[in-house]
Amino acid sequence: MSSKKINFKSYDGYKLEGTLIAADNEKAAVLFVHGITSSRDELGFHSDYAEYLGKNGISSLRFDYRYHGIFETELSALSLCGILNDIDAAFTALKENVSEKSKSFFIVGTSFGGGLVAFWVDFYNKNEIKKVILNAPVINYENDVLERNDLLKNGLLAEKAQTQLAKKGFVDSSDIHFGRGLINELKYINGIKAITNLGDKVVIFHGDDDEDVPLTSSQKYKSDNTTLKIIKGVGHGFGVEDDEDLDFPETKEIHKGTGVFVHPNVKIGKNVRIGHCSCVGYGDPADGDIIIEDDVIIGAFCVIHFGATLKQGVELDHYCKVGIEAKIGKHTKILYGKHIYDEASIGANCIIGGHVADRTIIEDNVTYMGEIAHSHRDASLNWDTTVEGSPVIYKGSVVGVNALIIGPRKIGPCAYVGAGEIVRTDVGEGMFLSKGKIDFIKNFRGIFKTRC
Repeated sequence: MSSKKINFKSYDGYKLEGTLIAADNEKAAVLFVHGITSSRDELGFHSDYAEYLGKNGISSLRFDYRYHGIFETELSALSLCGILNDIDAAFTALKENVSEKSKSFFIVGTSFGGGLVAFWVDFYNKNEIKKVILNAPVINYENDVLERNDLLKNGLLAEKAQTQLAKKGFVDSSDIHFGRGLINELKYINGIKAITNLGDKVVIFHGDDDEDVPLTSSQKYKSDNTTLKIIKGVGHGFGVEDDEDLDFPETKEIHKGTGVFVHPNVKIGKNVRIGHCSCVGYGDPADGDIIIEDDVIIGAFCVIHFGATLKQGVELDHYCKVGIEAKIGKHTKILYGKHIYDEASIGANCIIGGHVADRTIIEDNVTYMGEIAHSHRDASLNWDTTVEGSPVIYKGSVVGVNALIIGPRKIGPCAYVGAGEIVRTDVGEGMFLSKGKIDFIKNFRGIFKTRC
């Protein structure tokens, strides 16, 4: 595998540059088209992708289209037709630089480049393109640039946008300056019809936490023959939470397609199963070792912070989070999507169906289906650094569905808190809280039972 920079010109003579990776024993070739305000590497997404493909016999070209990357200037001169011509020129350059034996070509369009890629393949009838792969694509450009930012009214450019365009020569949309030329292309160039025409050639990948280009766009415009792959728990760049630059190692693993990240410092036992797109080793390694004992099951899209301990036989359902220095005892089950926050301690054989706040102590054989809130009596204190007392739920106790425990309450041992109760006081051993009143469980003649 080798890599080099190549130069070529677009239709109007605009000079372009790209990075060509030539694979050994080449089987196919791919053209990458980036999003707006980005560049050929797409914050490492395209460059990592290209390197991975190169190692597996697929050559690629990724390039900076006009006014981006090394050619970055004022975007108000950008036009959709200009980008389309750049894509066409780049595809020609790719074909000129790959093996003559290569017959399979693919194209990848990300974000703002997505709909344009589909439009280009369809409009120019590029039958040699085997698959059109769109990552979180902008498909309806009029909606993306104008409509969703309240810059379109009754089918026309909104008054405030008209005024800005007349005075400044551009419309400011999502802090990007779009010039008059591109504004007038928005009604006519999009990927809507192209995606339908291309049928099963199109594969769309989209994160369900994408706030920049919502998943609903891909769901709306995909055809019956389009393959739509929804990536759970990731945003616009297919990165993990807070990774705006897409450089966290966890994000890199998702980009590679394996989706599972296990930090080298994790102490992991036998027969441990980890679901796809989970991260075992999130945050700062200085927070302590992660200990995962034998027979632990970690579902998909889980995050385990440094310092956490999962004892033998723990089961985490999908989308769970375990915080810094949190401890979970043997054979405890954490149900779907629940968060165990920093320094919480949970005993053995528990069933946890609610979020567990920082420093909460839950002893063995507890069923907890409620919620916990710190007292937060002084709202002027710093949210992140203020330490407040947390509850203790003693062994064998039950906390019903949607019961809310406020502050450092003590529950149990062998106590029962009814569903929907608000717990503002301690509930002692063998006691039952129902409808705001506390009584002995034994007085209910076996209707309610704890785990003692």
